[in-house]
Amino acid sequence: MFSSFRITTFGWLISCGLLLAVGTAVLLSSVSYLNAQLVEETWTQFDQRSAKKVLLLGKIRSLMGYEGMIHHFKNYILRQERWRVISVHEKMLQLSVAMTAYESLGLDSKEKKAFN
Repeated sequence: MFSSFRITTFGWLISCGLLLAVGTAVLLSSVSYLNAQLVEETWTQFDQRSAKKVLLLGKIRSLMGYEGMIHHFKNYILRQERWRVISVHEKMLQLSVAMTAYESLGLDSKEKKAFN
């Protein structure tokens, strides 16, 4: 029945072209999907890092300000009570730990200037 049916050269070209188009579409869609996953993962890491930086900055501020290192140092100077030095050293140690944690999250150029 189909013995006289032959695919011409034009038919082969169309078939190969369609196969190439489908293959390209599959390849591009898989590359796009992988890039979208990478962007999502990178954004999540960036968002988490920013949130951690905000929390650490709040902690650094509290360690330096009221009820922090500066507050205890002022009380030590004004009241001349030697035992207050312990609180100053304790807050300085906590401040050092918080700043090291902040620095480990990565610094941009402005932050590097502020740290130096």
